[in-house]
Amino acid sequence: LNAVKSLGKYLPYVKYIEMEVSLDSEHPFYEGGNTVEEAFEFLESNGFEAIEYSKFPASPLPEGEILFRNTREWNVD
Repeated sequence: LNAVKSLGKYLPYVKYIEMEVSLDSEHPFYEGGNTVEEAFEFLESNGFEAIEYSKFPASPLPEGEILFRNTREWNVD
């Protein structure tokens, strides 16, 4: 999520974001890592919607991947 946030003023020009997420909010992958709820909150508040979700059942960790689409008019001059 920090990488996405670092886009700053360029975020509106991004059409899609694919993000690997930890599905265990109590025990994120990385110390200080963001939760899936924080990812949704940030991306939805910036005009993105989740359009695809997949779990990794073979993984020993509770993880998944979410594809977000920018719902705003995409226009680059």
